[in-house]
Amino acid sequence: ADDNFLLPCTIDPEVDPVGSPGAGEGRTVRIGYLGNYRTEKGSESISDILDALGHRVSALPGKTRLEIVVQWPARIQSKPRKLIYVIKIMAIAARHFPRGRLRIKWYRGGNPTDEFLTLLKSLDLVLVPYDPGAYRYRGSGIIIDAVLARRPLVVREGIGMKRHTQFGNAGAAEDSEEFAEEIIRMVATRHELGDNLEAARQDLLRQLDRTRALLASLA
Repeated sequence: ADDNFLLPCTIDPEVDPVGSPGAGEGRTVRIGYLGNYRTEKGSESISDILDALGHRVSALPGKTRLEIVVQWPARIQSKPRKLIYVIKIMAIAARHFPRGRLRIKWYRGGNPTDEFLTLLKSLDLVLVPYDPGAYRYRGSGIIIDAVLARRPLVVREGIGMKRHTQFGNAGAAEDSEEFAEEIIRMVATRHELGDNLEAARQDLLRQLDRTRALLASLA
């Protein structure tokens, strides 16, 4: 609960380059909801978040476009709930895509580590809409990886690892409307977050060092 024992998940902070925070492809901002479909990870809320977001993209400056990166669910043929999940997201894409400023991009899961890192570092923002009931006292590898990669986050209010989202590197939201508002805010200010992202990363690196020291003392 206090994040006193942490291990790096995908990113090795001593080896993997971090990349430039806030970098995007032209005016397209990439927002990622990473990981396979799971109820406790907020998958059921994604369609509502995207729908609320689609109604707000006009608030973004200039002609900024949003690309939402979502993992295609595994074993979708045998799970009706997963099929409904995909249909809802596709319906939202069809509703908002004609306006040209919001689109959905699916990616396949089970990628090798290097491909996952490439995907993570291509993002401008990471969504973590996890269920507080399941994640209030649990850690999240996605949060660790995003912080190490200096990527802003929008997380569900009440989930654990709050220490790593308190540097101005993340927004917090309770419902779909708040998620959409926080996404718009973080996207609009992402180029100003460099110091906040680095402060969160350095604090996490110090915690990882303490974990290494603890493990060494037990060896």
